[in-house]
Amino acid sequence: MLDSVCTFSAEGIVLTDSRHTIRFVNNAFQEIAGYAPQELVGTSINRFRSDSYEDSYYTEILRRVAEHGSWSGSLWSTRKCGEYFFFKVTILGIASDAEQYYCYLVNDTSRIREAEAKLQHSVQHDALTSLPNRMLLQDRIELAIVQAALKNRGLGLLIVDLDDFKTINDGMGHTVGDEVLKIAAARVSSAVRIGDSVARTGGDEFTVLLPDIRTPDDAGEIAQRIIELLSEPFTVDSSVIYLGATVGASIYPDDGTTSQDLLSNADLALIRAKTHCKGYHHFYTPDLNERVQHRIYLEETVRTALDEQMIQVYFQPVIDMETGRLSSSEALARLFHPERGEIPPGQFIPLAEENGLIYRLGEYVFRQACSQYAAWLELGVVDASVGINLSARQFIQPNLVDNLLGILQETGLSPDRVTIEITENSLMQDIDESVRTLRRFKDAGLQISIDDFGTGYSSLSYLKTLPVDQLKIDRSFIRDLMVRDNQAAIVTAIISMAHSMHMRVVAEGVETKQQFDFLKQSSCDYVQGYYFSKPLSVIHAQPHFEKETVFFYGT
Repeated sequence: MLDSVCTFSAEGIVLTDSRHTIRFVNNAFQEIAGYAPQELVGTSINRFRSDSYEDSYYTEILRRVAEHGSWSGSLWSTRKCGEYFFFKVTILGIASDAEQYYCYLVNDTSRIREAEAKLQHSVQHDALTSLPNRMLLQDRIELAIVQAALKNRGLGLLIVDLDDFKTINDGMGHTVGDEVLKIAAARVSSAVRIGDSVARTGGDEFTVLLPDIRTPDDAGEIAQRIIELLSEPFTVDSSVIYLGATVGASIYPDDGTTSQDLLSNADLALIRAKTHCKGYHHFYTPDLNERVQHRIYLEETVRTALDEQMIQVYFQPVIDMETGRLSSSEALARLFHPERGEIPPGQFIPLAEENGLIYRLGEYVFRQACSQYAAWLELGVVDASVGINLSARQFIQPNLVDNLLGILQETGLSPDRVTIEITENSLMQDIDESVRTLRRFKDAGLQISIDDFGTGYSSLSYLKTLPVDQLKIDRSFIRDLMVRDNQAAIVTAIISMAHSMHMRVVAEGVETKQQFDFLKQSSCDYVQGYYFSKPLSVIHAQPHFEKETVFFYGT
């Protein structure tokens, strides 16, 4: 009965004689060690001794068994396959009249240790990239600061942010986005030195710890190497994706002596870089705190303005060169703060793009513009259409077409009175999806205009595939029209080629009579700019121009 219990016990059992020869092993121990019974019985238990311990250690164990009757502890050993395993063992001394025996009760804890190690790894590492996470990075920064202080050396901290990564997730899905992140993690890791640490500390953000640097230039060189690697194309499932990266950097001890200070200041440098010069690295400077506080204040102002409908929609007239009449007007967002006055669109719109407020802002402007125009048309104030801009992030928003058509139905504005304006760069993010979206707009009766044309891909060849009605030549070409010959040639070529593809052309930013005359001579269809009118809150006027003067009366 006892033999049966020993044989089928879940605990490994080995019985040896006084010469440490194995007399019996049960099934559980056979599974632990990987040997068959005939390979063990008759051999020495010493075969399971590990080189990790001196012989004197085992001698001491047996002395304690002899003195106390038992010993318990943990040991390393080797399975038949050569794999190391860790086990808990209790050794019992069994005395009989004839001979001394030893009973080994063995519990394999390797799997428990592996599970604990995996759990510890998962707590300290990112599941997608296997890079250290923020928790482990924090520990490493603390240690690096101590070592830097002892050696009187510097250390650098880089925060790497992938530019416009959200457009990949939104437009191509999270599966593709995850693959891009894995590739990015590998590229960042390949750019650093042995001994540096790379961690994933945000959705599209990596942090690099650079211990033992001599000068800030050391950190700058690594930052630039990272940016160059991340600017190379990413290939995922036969799709070629172009991103880029921006880096914020802080240096110990100049920019902080604690991990929190270094992380915060590197983040401030990143914000500064993304605001003014994406695709570059920027070091922390003390004045960044004030700038970031302004940014935080501005972001809160935009949120409040949307909540309380403080944002107003203005309209800038677009003139038909042939008839001299108002053809349309472009809806423009204006933010008026009760204390600071008007906040320029160049400040709050890029901010809304970065933090995701652009979705709310874009829908708000679309609804307000449609509602206002529907009211003016009903009153007979205007007989024209309205152009409404869509940002790149709006354009790839799910259910975009359904949402905007719903607003048209809600406000009562006919779709043929609306022109969707979208930049050429936004269209080229995913040309096939862009064509599908634009065709849905066209099928619903809306017009399509490419805004700021000439500032992106600067090619008309791809326009053949897009259902586009008109181009708006970017104001930068019009500004230098009369002072740079090549600008005039470019504008003339754009007008000519657009007409050959049956597209109308609008010139933005017209401010002088000389510009107007040139555009009229070049057969430009429409003009827009301060030469005719600034953006107005209300359009109600003489919808034509006479000779050199254009009359618009509005507020």
